[in-house]
Amino acid sequence: IVTEINGEMCDDGNTIDGDGCSSMCQIEFVRGDANIDGFVDVSDAVRIVLYLFRGDVELSCLDAADTNDDGAVDVSDAPYLLSFLYEGGPVIPEPYPELGADNSMDELSCLEYNVVA
Repeated sequence: IVTEINGEMCDDGNTIDGDGCSSMCQIEFVRGDANIDGFVDVSDAVRIVLYLFRGDVELSCLDAADTNDDGAVDVSDAPYLLSFLYEGGPVIPEPYPELGADNSMDELSCLEYNVVA
C-alpha cells in the first residue's frame, strides 16, 4: 500500500529506516550523492556545478546536492564537497555516509533517490 504525505510517495506500513523510505515517510538519500550513482565523489561536485551554471541539468534530490546542509543548493556546495574529499575539510552532515532521512528543517526536497549503478 502506498500513500502520499507532503508530496512524497511512501510505504505507509514502514517502521524501519534504511530501506529507502524512512519511518517519517521521507525519501531517504545519501547527502553528497548529487548524481545518485551510489558514490560520493568528484562527479557529484561536477553535477552540482552543471546544475547551477548550465541550466539543462536536473537534480531529482536537491537535499543530496546540499552537501553543507545550509538549506540551499548553491556555489558553496561543490567546494564543500571537494574540500571534504581531498583536503580533510568538514564532514558532510547526515545523512552521510549511510542512507537516511533529512532531519534539517529546510525547503529542499528529494523527489526521487533510486541509485543507478
